[in-house]
Amino acid sequence: MWRVYLASGESLVVHIEDLPHAVWPPSVLVLKQHLGALCGQPRFKQRLLRDGVLLEDSELLETSLDLQLVVLPFSETTQAQCRGLMQAIVNNYAQEVESILQRPQDPDLISKPGSSPEPSALHLALQLRRVQIVELLLEAWADVDKPDLRGSSPLFKAVDIHHLEVIRALLAARADADKANLRGETPLFNAATNGLAEAARLLVDAGADKNKVSCCGKSPLHMAILRGHSAVARVLLETRADLNCTSRHGSTPLGMAAELGELETARLLLENHADTATADKDGWTPLLLACRKGYLEVADLLLQAGANVDQANKDGETPLAAVLPLKGQADAGVRLLTQASAEVDKADVEGRTPLLVACLHGHLEIAELLIGAGATLQKAIERSSGNVVAGNAHPEIVHMLSQAAADGCVETVRLLLKAGADKEELNTFGATPLYMAALCGHASVAQLLLEQRASPDTSTEDGSTPLRMAAAGNSEHGDLLTTQLLLQAGADKDRADDAGCTPLLMACIRGKLEVVRALVDAGADVNQANRNGETPLVATEGSLEGAEPLEEADSRRHAYLEIAKLLVEAGAARTKAGRCGLSAPVDSMPQLEDERREEQPAAPTVPAVPAEVDWLASLKGKRVPHEAPSKAAKRPKRKDDGRALDIPPFWRTASIEELSESLQSLRERMLPRIRKMAKDARREDQKRGGHLKPRTAALGRV
Repeated sequence: MWRVYLASGESLVVHIEDLPHAVWPPSVLVLKQHLGALCGQPRFKQRLLRDGVLLEDSELLETSLDLQLVVLPFSETTQAQCRGLMQAIVNNYAQEVESILQRPQDPDLISKPGSSPEPSALHLALQLRRVQIVELLLEAWADVDKPDLRGSSPLFKAVDIHHLEVIRALLAARADADKANLRGETPLFNAATNGLAEAARLLVDAGADKNKVSCCGKSPLHMAILRGHSAVARVLLETRADLNCTSRHGSTPLGMAAELGELETARLLLENHADTATADKDGWTPLLLACRKGYLEVADLLLQAGANVDQANKDGETPLAAVLPLKGQADAGVRLLTQASAEVDKADVEGRTPLLVACLHGHLEIAELLIGAGATLQKAIERSSGNVVAGNAHPEIVHMLSQAAADGCVETVRLLLKAGADKEELNTFGATPLYMAALCGHASVAQLLLEQRASPDTSTEDGSTPLRMAAAGNSEHGDLLTTQLLLQAGADKDRADDAGCTPLLMACIRGKLEVVRALVDAGADVNQANRNGETPLVATEGSLEGAEPLEEADSRRHAYLEIAKLLVEAGAARTKAGRCGLSAPVDSMPQLEDERREEQPAAPTVPAVPAEVDWLASLKGKRVPHEAPSKAAKRPKRKDDGRALDIPPFWRTASIEELSESLQSLRERMLPRIRKMAKDARREDQKRGGHLKPRTAALGRV
């Protein structure tokens, strides 16, 4: 037993069994450490005397001694002494730190504000992982809650260095286990973030708040799941952490585990009865998140735990719709959810059902699965129609069959028809799917629709039919096949639009020889005129006469010539009016070549080239000498459409075969010259620094 007398005259009695270390005989240091808890002073400020003689810490004590305790205040500390303590910590000189603290010197003093990145010696020792020095500073009763510039306490930094003994020492020194930094992060939050399960257990056992959230609204359990630390999550759940707490965005721990695919963590949360229906602020439930990210095992686990398979987010998107964009997993997701009795026709806020989305994105296998599960289009289309009127949806949702037909998606069209799409429904332009297929030249789609008994004669508001659009299309091969299919299906071959244009007339204007042949063979009326009195033959002649011989392709001119011959052979009558004339057809008419000869006065035969050369030379303002025709052969001027047409005599008397050969010969002889003229004119314009004049630009195109 030791009796220790204080300066106040009071005495303390210490028994051997009271000492923390059962060492015999005990040292003065051990007794000082025990007296610190009794008198409230650190051992570095204590001085023990025996009969007025100072005892060193290393001296051993005998039993039954009377000792005197003197408590010294901290000594005046110079800047040099403060710097000395910090330097000893940096150099890891524990003995030197011990000597400095024995002065006694305040362990929380630093040289001056801003001279060190750390606010105290304890922070510096923790930052440098000087564990032995940290223990000395704690014995000197350094401030265990003093924050650094970021608001982090020493306990927070002890978690950073992953040192359990230091954490225990700080907790034993009554460090605040819930002191947060400037971001609201506590030591337990730090332990959860870094996956320190044992540190988390120490902090929880010390009374740390398991549910305290940071400034970002996340709890330690959120962070443990977010970083994939299932061991920390298990510690928190075992100590009754709130497993349904929500972040600032409304995310729950189960929602995070589902979104990250943490299967074991999700299983642990469900075993602790986590709520499967709690959604975030956008309405995303754990099941929705798992489906969107493709974590089907987690989704299956949630379904087994009773998650609502049809609970949608704020946009009306269900788990079934969420799995559709998954690459390589959509079919498995659809099977999983349909087996769980998901509602296959549930639409989002824009009226899109899973089947509609699958069709719009071309996921035909998925659409087949949905149809097999009972999905239909009618309900979705009806709802989408109302949304389109209200401005809440896209028209292609309502008119998906027309869109698929226009895109040439045969399998999508087949699937939509199988799902009950209306093959006669009009889109926003008043056109049927068959009309759109004919317009875009998709013969295979047209064939499929015709096989489904689609009407071949349903017209738009301007009277255009699918056959008229096929005849006037841009796809020669596709338009011919579509025309043949429509004719075989009984389409009205002479039905005209509001302007009076028939399919045959449109094919003649476009120079589509094979389409004209198909229509003529089918018995189309070759003399039916439009509202301007223009017949197919007049339209063909007008297209031929209006073309610049050197600018049109040979094949196109040849097509017009062949069409004219075909129409004449089919009994086409000729009008005396031009392409825009209003005259009625002549009752009878011989062949085209013979009629041309009858209409023109006799004239000496002149070469085909001179008249054309005159026309070409006029582009440069020059005239090429040639033999002038006689006065009797002076060229007459025709007035077909209000313009004076200066037609060379040879062109008016030559046969079709002679005209074609003449044009080919003229092109071969004159094209090099025209190109040279254009090149010279362009060079002159460049020298002048001006832009190409119209005539120069015309030459350049040749």
